[in-house]
Amino acid sequence: MPKSILRLSGEVLSLFAIVSLLSIPSSSQTTFGSITGTITDSSGGVIIGASVTVTNEQTGAQRLGSSTGAGVFNVTDLNVGSYTLHVDSPGFTAFERRGLVLSANKIINIDSNGSRTGSTFAQR
Repeated sequence: MPKSILRLSGEVLSLFAIVSLLSIPSSSQTTFGSITGTITDSSGGVIIGASVTVTNEQTGAQRLGSSTGAGVFNVTDLNVGSYTLHVDSPGFTAFERRGLVLSANKIINIDSNGSRTGSTFAQR
C-alpha cells in the first residue's frame, strides 16, 4: 500500500475516533441537590450574615453557610436524603424546618421571615 493511502487511512481513523468520542452523550445529571432561600426580617429587610446549618437527618452530617448581602443562602452539593434547616442571627429567634426531603437534581427554596427575639422565624 502506498504511504499516502496509509496516512489518509490513519487520518480517517483518527477523525472517526474523535467524532465517536464527541457523540457520547454527556450526562448533566447529578446525584446532588441544593437548599436555598432568602432570609428577611418581619419588615422585609434582608438579614445579612445569618448562620445557616443544614443537617442530614440520617447521617448527622452538617453543612454550614451564611446569608449574603442580599440575604440569600445557598447550600449546594447535598446528598439525597432528609434534611433539617436551622437559621440563626443575633437579635432574632432561630428558625428551624425539619423533614426537607431532597432528591437528585432538586432545589428546595425556603424563605424565612424573622421577628425580633421573643417571636420565631416563620416560613413565607
